[in-house]
Formats: sequence, C-alpha cells, structure tokens
Amino acid sequence: MLRRRIESTEPNSTIRLIAENQNERIHIDSLPTVIGRGPGVDVVIDDRWASRRNCEIKEVDGAIVVRDLHSRNGTLLNGNHVTESTLRSDDRLTIGMTTLVVEGFSNTAVNQNEPIEQAV
Repeated sequence: MLRRRIESTEPNSTIRLIAENQNERIHIDSLPTVIGRGPGVDVVIDDRWASRRNCEIKEVDGAIVVRDLHSRNGTLLNGNHVTESTLRSDDRLTIGMTTLVVEGFSNTAVNQNEPIEQAV
C-alpha cells in the first residue's frame, strides 16, 4: 500500500509513481520528497523490506534524481542499485519489495538516465 502524507489531486504534478500490481498512484508535486515506511516521510510504503527513510526524489541542476538515504536494502533503479541517479518516465524504482513505475514528468529537461554515482 502506498500513502502520501499530504494528498495531492494536482493533475499536472511533477511526477506520478504507480505501484506495479497494485494500481495505486501517488502524485508528487513538490520536491524533495522522501519515500519510506516510517513516520515523517512524504510517501509511505507499507513494505517491511523498505527502510524508514529509504530514498528521496529531488531536483539537481534541472534534472529529477533519486538518492538512496543509506537504506538497509538499497534503492534500485531499473534493477540496479544506485546511490543517486537521474530519473525519467517509465523507470522502475524498487524500494524494499515494492516497485514503482515513474510516470508523467512535466520537466522536459529529464530525458535520459545519467548515473551520478552508482553503488557497486
């Protein structure tokens, strides 16, 4: 289950996250946004394998990036562990056992995955 601490009904949000196999959508219209299973995060994932503060989505130099917050099981982007990497539409972000499909960028500057730093 996916929950947003502050609900948004904004149709032109920066990003939409869609939980695979759950038909749940979360609209992210402000950055940075912290994702995890604990209190105080912006998007709550009901997944015991996710860290309390697993990752954040933020803007860096006009690009939307995901950054792992030293989570126990890591943050995966399209199946690869990342510490920080550029996001684009149709990417698959895995947090714990939950995979989220990234959709609907209104920021056209994001057009390719560019690893900023990758974990080995």
